[in-house]
Amino acid sequence: MLDHMVMTDKTLLVVETEIAGTLADVVDTVFCSTDVGRSKKVGQKFVHP
Repeated sequence: MLDHMVMTDKTLLVVETEIAGTLADVVDTVFCSTDVGRSKKVGQKFVHP
């Protein structure tokens, strides 16, 4: 479940939590413009290798 996603011209912050479980994943990419080329888009999420 994607709870919150904030994207500015240079910053991408994705916070993902699973309410029924214990999964909490925070991905904070400081320079989205350079890092997005190395990311794979899955659905509406970015997965970093």
